Formats: sequence, structure tokens, C-alpha cells
Amino acid sequence: MPRQLWIPATAIAALAFIRWGLPGATYEAGPDDAFITYRYAWNIAHDHGFVFNPGDPPVQGTSTPAYTLLLTVGTFITGADIPSLSVLIGGLASAGCAALLVLLGSQLGYKSAGIAAALIFATSPFTSAYLRGMETPLYILLILGAFSATLRGHQTLALTVAALAVLVRLDGLAVFAVALGYFALSRRLAWAALVPAAGLLGAWFTFATLEFGSPVPASGLAKMAQEATISGSFSLISRPFIYLLMPPVAVSVYMALVAVLAVLALSPVVLIASRKSSGALLAIWCVLYVAGFVGLGLPSFSWYYAPIAVVFNLLLWGFLEGLRKFPGHVVLGAASGMALLSLFLPLSTSESLVSPPAYWAAGQWLKEHAEPEATVAAYEVGMIGYVTNLKVIDLLGLTEPAARAHVRKGDYAWAIRDLNPTYIFAHARRVPGWPVTEAIYTSPEFVSNYHLVARFPITESSDYLLYERNAEP
Repeated sequence: MPRQLWIPATAIAALAFIRWGLPGATYEAGPDDAFITYRYAWNIAHDHGFVFNPGDPPVQGTSTPAYTLLLTVGTFITGADIPSLSVLIGGLASAGCAALLVLLGSQLGYKSAGIAAALIFATSPFTSAYLRGMETPLYILLILGAFSATLRGHQTLALTVAALAVLVRLDGLAVFAVALGYFALSRRLAWAALVPAAGLLGAWFTFATLEFGSPVPASGLAKMAQEATISGSFSLISRPFIYLLMPPVAVSVYMALVAVLAVLALSPVVLIASRKSSGALLAIWCVLYVAGFVGLGLPSFSWYYAPIAVVFNLLLWGFLEGLRKFPGHVVLGAASGMALLSLFLPLSTSESLVSPPAYWAAGQWLKEHAEPEATVAAYEVGMIGYVTNLKVIDLLGLTEPAARAHVRKGDYAWAIRDLNPTYIFAHARRVPGWPVTEAIYTSPEFVSNYHLVARFPITESSDYLLYERNAEP
């Protein structure tokens, strides 16, 4: 990195860590999916194995095995609680992402664009709202690191970092494929450079196949089996993508629509790809990433948009810097203005996805009142499982492979009918009806056998409800 970029890179990295790396209340340590990973890490650390429910057969219900193991080792070494450790790792990774964006901008020949993209990432409230406690900051760090090493021609480093990205999330295969293709097409590929990456991937894929039956996470297979009405479909016209790309548009629906029309044609990606081979590397990955998520029918989870938003943001600012009408100081001025707006966005616009206090309160209630052999059926299973250590049955199948056959048929009350759980944890019935809650509340087994025992407010208009199975007559 040029010496003159060290100061902005360090300053923005420090800002990113200060904003997103300091732990808060435990229930603020990520969305419910993060707590699925936390529970896996806790079970491994306590010799229960790679399982969600102790005593069950191994199942890869978390989509991030490497991050799970990192949390396991980290908590064993430091003694820190897993949620706080995860937030700290995310803050450090976010700081690294900001610094790497500055470096990548310089490598692409767009120094101002790198600073601009780093500023947007570090100041956006959506960075924390969508990614806090998740593996995503580390995943993005590995993606950017693999690209940077590739552009510098460090084959072994680039391919090894790309392989680590695969172990953090399986869609990292796109990063590995692009880096490998870059070296192969340039006719500079040294096959020895593949050895560490091949060893990492071979070892994990072999272990996962023997342990779980497949290296593909059960959580990913479950998400592909769900209908679009459950969690939506991955799409670049989604609010999370636009908000991560241009945070200030969150204050205005009209501005959001304008942003959609302005950026989603992906023309900047195409233009940069045609002008610079280094830009083409990132552009091709963008295309592969989006095509993979759309083609596999994956749902619209906000953390899925972060990697593509971060990279596309860099390319978008690079495209603007490459225009004669937008020299570097204009790009920096525009990005700085957007960053200042982002710093003062009202909290109501940040769409925080951290687990609400209701989840924690429900877990504490169960911890105090439920018998150790009790079972809980839910579709938000992470925090309930982490807090209670009870057997939790995932109605949507992320941690329960047996659910997938039912989910494909839209049978979301299958566990209530077949497994007779002690408790059911669900939102109050929605109007219009959401398929999952409709299936639960209209199930004859539910109507006949369960009664409300606790209510946990989420918002003024919505509660989480806990039902208990009626006592045997």
C-alpha cells in the first residue's frame, strides 16, 4: 500500500472497529442464526461433538464450519463467552475489511474509490445491523484478502486464503474459482501453489462427508427447500442490498427506488471489466456470486448481500473515479458526505436484526421452568437453544434434516404432529397469515393439546408466544 494511504486506511479501520467491535448486551450479539453457530461452538467446546442438540447424530446445521471452530478455540483459550468473542472478532475483521478496501482501490488504480468504499462500509449502520455476531465480516475479509493477493501475484497466499473463505462459507468456492482461473489464464499458475489450499479443502470435504454425509451444510439445503414466502428470494432489488450499497437512501423510499434504477443494471461492473483486467477479476466474481444465489433459490437474508455490496461498492466508486467529470477529490467529497449522513441515520432506519430481548427472555423462562428432558419446537432456534441447552426442534430444518421433506410440501407443523414437543415458541398469529404460523395455529394437534404459558413483547403490535403441552389426564 502506498505510504500516503496508511493514514486513511488506519483511521477508517479504527472507526470500523470502534463502531462495530464492542460487545453490548448478550442478546445484541447477532441475529438468531448467529446463535446457532454459538451453540455448535459451545457443544464442541464441551465435548458434545459437532451437534446442535447434545445426544443427536452430527449434523452441519451451521453454514460456517471454520468460524464455528474459531469460536470454539477462541473461547477455550480466552475463557470469553462466545457471543462477546464473536462480536470482537467481527469488529477486528471489519477493521481489516476497511483497510483492505483502501489497498484494493490502490491496486485497481482508483485510490479515492478505495477510501470511499471503506468509508461507506465503516460508517453504515447496516454493517452492524445486518452482520453483528455473524461470520460475514471475516468472510468478507478473506474475500478481499484473496483478491488483493491475486492481483499482487502471490499464488500460494491467494489460493490458501480463498480456500479458507470456502471453509467459512461454501459459496467461497466462487472466490477460489476466480483466483484459480486468473492464474491459469495468465499462464503463470504454479501447481505447487495449490498444495496448501487443496490440503485444506480436501481435509474438510473428506471429514464433512464422513461425519455428516455431505460437505453441503444441512442449513443450506433447508433454505433451498423453503418456499419464497418464508424468507423471500435473493434479489438485487432488495432493500438490504441497496441499504448496504448506499446507506442514506434508507431515509427515503423514493431515493431507494432511484438507487435501484441507477445501480442494478450492473453497467459499472461491465465497464470496469472491459477497461482493466484487475477490475474484471472482481466483476466476474460479482456475476458468479449473484448467479449462484439466484440459481440455487436461496432466501433473502441480509448477510448474504454484504459481500456483493462491499465489492460492488468499490467497483462503483472506481467507475465514477474513472470518469473525467468525477476526479478523485469529487469522489472523496461525495463519499464523505454520504458517510456523515450514515453516521447520523436515525436508529429506526437501521433495521437491526439482532435477536430481540424477547428471545433472551423466553430462553430464561424456559431455563427456569422447563424440565431438563423438555423439548421445544420453534423456527427461531438459535438463541432458545443457546440459552436453555434443551433439545430444540427446528421446524424449518436448518438444524434438523428430517424437516426438509416436510418443508418441501409446506408442512410446517410436522413436528407438532409427529414429535409432540413439550413447548412451542412462535410469533403471535400474523394477519395476513404467514404460512408457518398459520400451519402451527391451525394444526388440530396444537389446538387440542397446547395452552399459552408466557408472552414476550417484541413490538407494540407483535408478541412472541410460548405454549406448553397440556398435562396428561
